[in-house]
Amino acid sequence: MAMIGTAVANPHRPGEILPAVRDLGKRHAGYGVKTSHCDTVANALLWTLEQGLGADFTPATRDAWAACHGAIPSEMKAAATL
Repeated sequence: MAMIGTAVANPHRPGEILPAVRDLGKRHAGYGVKTSHCDTVANALLWTLEQGLGADFTPATRDAWAACHGAIPSEMKAAATL
């Protein structure tokens, strides 16, 4: 969650964020994380945000979170085979 928060707060600074995301991917691979787990986490995160934000979880908000969460696992997978 900390990495997602950092990515959302700093989309204009990918050069500073991507190395940490890649390191996270390497660690997760060591924990036994699989590609299918990334989809489960993404769906759970979006559902949780929708429940917590209610009417404030607009389509634009959903799209922004989905894009962010889509980018993070992509970089994690680039760094390690999940």
